[in-house]
Amino acid sequence: MRDIRSSFAGRQAEALPSALAGVVIALQAWLVLAHVAWRDEAQAYLLATQPRLSDLFASLHYEGHPALWHLLLRGAALIAPSLVALKLVQLPIALATDWIIWFRAPFGPWLRLSLLTSYFLLFEYGVIARSYGLGALLLFAFLALRASGWRWAILALMANVSLHLMLLSGVLVATPFLGDRRETWPRIDARFIAGFALWTAACVAALATMWPAPDARPAVSPLPEALMNLMMALHWASASVLPGLRLWGIGLAAPASLWLGAAAAVLGAAALASRPRHAAIWLGFYGVILSLSTLVYPAYGRHVGLWTLLLVALLWIAAEDHGEKPGLVARAWIAALSLAGLIFSAGALTAPFSGGDMAAQWLISNRLDRRMIAAYPGWNGIDLSARLDAPYFNLQTGRVAKFETWNYRAEPREDSRALAALAREAAKTLGGELLIYSEADSDSLRAIGATPLVEFPRTQNGERKAFYKLAIRDGAS
Repeated sequence: MRDIRSSFAGRQAEALPSALAGVVIALQAWLVLAHVAWRDEAQAYLLATQPRLSDLFASLHYEGHPALWHLLLRGAALIAPSLVALKLVQLPIALATDWIIWFRAPFGPWLRLSLLTSYFLLFEYGVIARSYGLGALLLFAFLALRASGWRWAILALMANVSLHLMLLSGVLVATPFLGDRRETWPRIDARFIAGFALWTAACVAALATMWPAPDARPAVSPLPEALMNLMMALHWASASVLPGLRLWGIGLAAPASLWLGAAAAVLGAAALASRPRHAAIWLGFYGVILSLSTLVYPAYGRHVGLWTLLLVALLWIAAEDHGEKPGLVARAWIAALSLAGLIFSAGALTAPFSGGDMAAQWLISNRLDRRMIAAYPGWNGIDLSARLDAPYFNLQTGRVAKFETWNYRAEPREDSRALAALAREAAKTLGGELLIYSEADSDSLRAIGATPLVEFPRTQNGERKAFYKLAIRDGAS
């Protein structure tokens, strides 16, 4: 009788979080379907849908990303030849990630529920259709199947998601060899050697795919820029602790955000304090991501979120292999991320993430969708190109394009004379009057005489866009 009562009590304890998990998974699906893609997502789609596969691989040498995500998008575009292809890929990825966490994670129901609603899993990797969501799915698939032969295939795929995920896959390869006792190390047998060879070959293929083209923007930052990148990395690192304070330019500013970003290292070590070697692994990865962000590519939320995933992975391994429950620091950190995820998702239900749809619809309603639009900075044109299937004029490079090729410094040009010269060149081919898509508060465009035509509301990613008109007659504005 006591066993029956205990079993019934256990089912009752699971009932509420299970019901809430169903609600969260439904919310996840709705967020993906309602999401308005922004330029990072649209850029990947435009690259993936180039007429020839060779063109895609040539473009990746300017992106710094392997091909796996783009190949998935290319396949999805055969079914839905529009930005809907992004949802077609992202929705099953998000739902599969949720399924693995809920049914396979060795944690209690409330902690699993907190993971489902945590900012990075619910939104950054769950809604925004970028390769990092695929990386999160592969990470949890690896954790669920790490005792099987599939682990090496999963790690090989992870290495072809992004450079950051390749580094994370390397951490997962090394982690079993950093155990407390040598007898717990994996056996180096024929299966291990074959799997390791597969993963190594996948890493080599990924590096070959994303190796910078000769004319790509330099990958290694000079010292002054590297110091700025370090501060930016710490600034964004604060988002891994409390996303609501930093993400998309909201809230906490330097120097407070720099201290909070540095405190992430302390929190990670404290969350894994019961297993010092795991804490050392986590701190090593924190340092690698920070160094990569300083020397190569500035950090953003999608990058710093990876060390929160590694934290969960190490907690998972400790729970499965040693029966250890996550401590107070780890649970408090995940709870904070959960609260941030719910708040950010509530915002996503009330405002579009990107203004791309609004801008394209304005052009269509004013019968301007077939007109060549200028974009400043050039990356703004991506949003229009993906929706209107039309090229744009990049006012930074003076080139007509359908997507960005990163062989120039993409930051806005401060020299108004150089910008005015490019505008005059554009006017020669665009009828003497430019329609420019840019930020609503672009002082650079106002300085060369451009006047706002329409301004769009601020979107959830913190951006506010506008169309400007610039009339140029006889070479003068």
